[in-house]
Amino acid sequence: MAILTARVPEKLRRRMKRHRHVNWSEVVRQAIQDRAELEDKKHGRNTAAIREACQGIDMIFQKLHGKYGHLDYNSAEMIRYWRDRRYGISSPTRQ
Repeated sequence: MAILTARVPEKLRRRMKRHRHVNWSEVVRQAIQDRAELEDKKHGRNTAAIREACQGIDMIFQKLHGKYGHLDYNSAEMIRYWRDRRYGISSPTRQ
């Protein structure tokens, strides 16, 4: 586990000392965890859903690889192809 140092005002530190029964490390750890989850949701990151989608993609790839063998496919080229069709060639130097 990583170590994190935080500064708190002396007045707050004295108040915390009055409540020795509280595991302040756990309180801070939980607050950081809750905030990280809130930020992830706010920015549209759902790591569980992303992980599940990646597993699904891997499963599809394994099925295709088992059925057809090695696939010489470049997804970046396919994305570029469809973007160029939709919006036109994006750069005069593209071939």
